[in-house]
Amino acid sequence: MTRRKSRNRRRPAPTASSAAPTAIEAQSTSTSSTDDADDEEEALAALLLAANTRTYLDKLTELANGFGLDGPDELEDDDALAGLDDRARESAASIINTRNVILASIALALWPDKDAITARFNDWQAGQQELIARHETAMTASTAASDFISRNGLTGTAHVEPIDSAGLDDECDHAISQGEIPIEDIDIDLPAHPNCNHSWVYTLSGDAEITWIGN
Repeated sequence: MTRRKSRNRRRPAPTASSAAPTAIEAQSTSTSSTDDADDEEEALAALLLAANTRTYLDKLTELANGFGLDGPDELEDDDALAGLDDRARESAASIINTRNVILASIALALWPDKDAITARFNDWQAGQQELIARHETAMTASTAASDFISRNGLTGTAHVEPIDSAGLDDECDHAISQGEIPIEDIDIDLPAHPNCNHSWVYTLSGDAEITWIGN
């Protein structure tokens, strides 16, 4: 399995108590100056980073417990922190860009009925909150598992759950069709898309020495 390389840049370790929906609720629904937009993106990235760091630690704890070990209280690994920070920034930029595009399209369609614009946009954003929270959590848990396995040199097998699919003959179908495979043969990152509910379920060798739990 390969780990995504990231820039060696990190924020101070956050207090990971937020949830992704809280980050989305923090967005303004109006356009703003460049400085305000940058501040909004920074604030959203910070909230996403805090929530995803908590998810990452929770997944490490789950995996460590499987080997009879306690999980970490905080994430200390610079590469792992930088990777989470990078993705939080990328996600924040994508979320805000999508938000602005959708708001503009709604405004063009319904102008000048401001009440209708607000109602339509709020309905859209409510659905996005759950989607983003689910996707960010799944992506972060997947990254934590991949890091735990690769950093400890673990072996074993994996399969995809759930085994049902939308029948789109996409990456999910391909992963499901492989059944139980050696971890080193995994060639698809899950979740594969924002609406993806699939993940790899690992059966790890129990006789390995665990030396890395986010430290």
